[in-house]
Amino acid sequence: MNEGIKRFIGRSGESLIKKPEDSLNSSEEDRKDLNQLGKTLRERRRSLGISVRSAAQRAGIGTTYLWILERGMNPSTGKASRPSRKVLSGLADTLILEEDSLFELVGYEKPEKRPFKQEQNLLQELDFLDDPRLSAEKRSQLIVQLRDFLSYLKFLAKENLNK
Repeated sequence: MNEGIKRFIGRSGESLIKKPEDSLNSSEEDRKDLNQLGKTLRERRRSLGISVRSAAQRAGIGTTYLWILERGMNPSTGKASRPSRKVLSGLADTLILEEDSLFELVGYEKPEKRPFKQEQNLLQELDFLDDPRLSAEKRSQLIVQLRDFLSYLKFLAKENLNK
C-alpha cells in the first residue's frame, strides 16, 4: 500500500479520505470553525497531558491526521480538513469532550445523546458493590466515599472550566 495512503487510514481500517458530502467549500467561516476545532482539540489534549501519538492511537486515527486536524488545515494542500463523524466521536471519547460541541464546530447535526465510553466503563467498574460478600454497612461506607470523591472531581472540573 502506498505510504501516503497508509497515513490517512485509521487503525480501524476506515478510510479517512472524505466523500463528496463530507467535503467543505473553502469559505472563511468554515476555515475559522476548523481552526477552532483544532485549537479545542490541541488545548484539551495538552491539558490532559496526552501526546499526539497517544491521543491518535486511542481515537483510532493516524498521528499525522490528528496533527493536521489540530492545525485546522492540511499544510500540503492548504485546505481545511473536515473529519468524519466517526473520527470526531473517537476524539470526543479520547479527550473527554462533548461530542455535540465538536459536531457543531464542523457543521454536523447533533447526534443522539450517548454516554462517554469512559462513563460506561466506570459503571461496569462499580459492579463490585453488588458482591453478596460485601456487608450492607461496608457497601454504604463505600458509596459515601465514592460520592465524596465525585463531589471533589466535580469541584476540580468546575475549577478547570473557569481557568
